Amino acid sequence: MAEKGLGGKRIGVQPQLSGLLPAILSQIEAGLPNATLVDASHLVTRLRLVKSAREMECLRTAAAYTEAGVRASYAVIAAGKTENDVVRAGYDAMIAAGSEFMSVQPIATTGVRTGYSHQTYRRNPLKPGDTVFLECGGCHLRYTAALMRTAVVGKPSDEVRRVADAVLATLEAVIAAAKPGRTGHDVAMAGKRASASIAREAFLPGAYGYHVGVGFPPTWADGIGFLA
Repeated sequence: MAEKGLGGKRIGVQPQLSGLLPAILSQIEAGLPNATLVDASHLVTRLRLVKSAREMECLRTAAAYTEAGVRASYAVIAAGKTENDVVRAGYDAMIAAGSEFMSVQPIATTGVRTGYSHQTYRRNPLKPGDTVFLECGGCHLRYTAALMRTAVVGKPSDEVRRVADAVLATLEAVIAAAKPGRTGHDVAMAGKRASASIAREAFLPGAYGYHVGVGFPPTWADGIGFLA
């Protein structure tokens, strides 16, 4: 940078992000003593926050991969099948549709394990009455569109129906509240009010959505923020 005549300029650095190690920052400060270092940690983040038309196209394409996977998984859900069977069908369908290497492996939990976030398949057989939780994300040019869906083997219990109704009401409230000018907290509070009917019996983590975009393992969230 000094050779390019930038040694005495204002230089943006990103000390709030994990990519800039303290030792590297110290070397920059020592090597460019006449430069003015400015905290630009969120400069790129602000640019990434609003997606371009091309980025939206990537997300819609990724969503088509994801939908293919969830539909394929739904088609094999039945008593006697295993979590691996469900994931294999969805994974094969997403890859066949065009998905590249995914940021998160497809998640599938059944029965009591559907209450434990971010576990995944482990050969468990499906039984009548089991709930089946799916979380998939097809990937297009590193853009991921994630989708969470729940199925039931046979008829859902009254408890499952009650929780499902509350979840759907919460989802509709969040979508309705997500308008220009609202804050993430505003949207989350709308979701919290809609889910109040099950708040005393269900664990609600307080996050009602998050930003997606460019993503790499181990997450498809792009790290910009949450509706929380």
